Amino acid sequence: MMATYFSNRSKSKFLTAQIRDAERQVMYRRQAVGDRYATLVQTTHQQMTAPASLLLAAGIGFIIGELTRRQSTSLRIAADKAPATETTPLTSALNLFTTVRTLYMALPLAWLMKLLRSLGAPGPAPEPQSKTHRIARTAAS
Repeated sequence: MMATYFSNRSKSKFLTAQIRDAERQVMYRRQAVGDRYATLVQTTHQQMTAPASLLLAAGIGFIIGELTRRQSTSLRIAADKAPATETTPLTSALNLFTTVRTLYMALPLAWLMKLLRSLGAPGPAPEPQSKTHRIARTAAS
């Protein structure tokens, strides 16, 4: 009877230790999720406010605005009189596709340039030199 008491007591201590360990793991995972969430939000904010991303968004917004803009009445009358100058939806779609593809190709280049600048020099990026500054510099040498 005494042996079963000590056996049950050691089992309860072991179970209590397991519960504490599980609670500690849950706490660490919650902290890790919070840290990852904060990092994700910060990275997303940095990428969304990067000049290349804003330029891409503005370009796409402009293109969509131009495609969905309604023609005024005077332009419709002039378009009815003009022979075959109207663009078809297919032509508009192809032009849109070409423009979006160009912007899409330029975005990774901007990110790559930003990455190379950040990896290359830990300090601020060097200022571009004007032609007169280079001439004066070579003349002084």
